[in-house]
Amino acid sequence: MIATFVIRACERSERVYAAMLARGYTGHPLRTTHPPLCGREYALLGGGFVVFASILVIAYT
Repeated sequence: MIATFVIRACERSERVYAAMLARGYTGHPLRTTHPPLCGREYALLGGGFVVFASILVIAYT
């Protein structure tokens, strides 16, 4: 019974791997480069932090 599960698992893993290869899997993670943040994005992050900190202060006082 256990051997049947092992064989089924191996066969399934081979089918999954074949499907991954058919979809372009190479085994290496994709590396994308993101441009650095601009001033507007830093302002948005800072504003979000201020709102989040304000909510925490209001909730716990």
